[in-house]
Amino acid sequence: MRTHRQNSFIKDPSLVLDLPLYLLDGSSIKDRSAYGHLGVVTGALWTLQGRSFDGVDDYVLIADTPSLNILVAITIEAWVKLSSVTTYDVIVAKTSAAAGGESYEIFSDSAAKALMFLNPSATFTTTNVFYTVENWIHTVWTFSDADNKLMVYKNNVLFQEWTTTEAMGSSAGNVGIGRRGDRGEHWFHGLIGEVRLYNRALTAQEIQRNYLATKWRYR
Repeated sequence: MRTHRQNSFIKDPSLVLDLPLYLLDGSSIKDRSAYGHLGVVTGALWTLQGRSFDGVDDYVLIADTPSLNILVAITIEAWVKLSSVTTYDVIVAKTSAAAGGESYEIFSDSAAKALMFLNPSATFTTTNVFYTVENWIHTVWTFSDADNKLMVYKNNVLFQEWTTTEAMGSSAGNVGIGRRGDRGEHWFHGLIGEVRLYNRALTAQEIQRNYLATKWRYR
């Protein structure tokens, strides 16, 4: 039953990163997607529910590859538990070292709202409080330029939706978990259980399936 639960989320060719931070892989975490990316861990300590980030210098870094340079449609999914709310707490970010080098990035702000950078010029912020300190939250962002819809889900509920003419940006930067990819800033303080990236927008039904398949770990 345990193995069945772990493998019952959406796993298809559009899954380009599947990083189970709750597994004790050591100083590196192997991506369980077909691409087999390697997440190199700096600092973030292992726990049964994921890696613990101290908000100072802990992070996981995945080297840039074409499969992670997503340009048309995307789903970013993560289980997170903030220990505190600071100015910015990055969950996932593909950014280069230079300012303005963002491709995609999700994080929280000092008002506990959820934010996403879709490219260097486009920032989307929820109008209401999204994160609750010391509570596990399943956060999912989807975007597709086919319908210009950007959506953010919280615990299987559509939290907010935008219609935008923005397009996704390209970045040669690495993917960072717990901080920006190639810029050591905006450190996450808390636990991150698992992270998945898809190169398409999951449907509401697929998001529900992923949520129900994984929430047992974060009670």
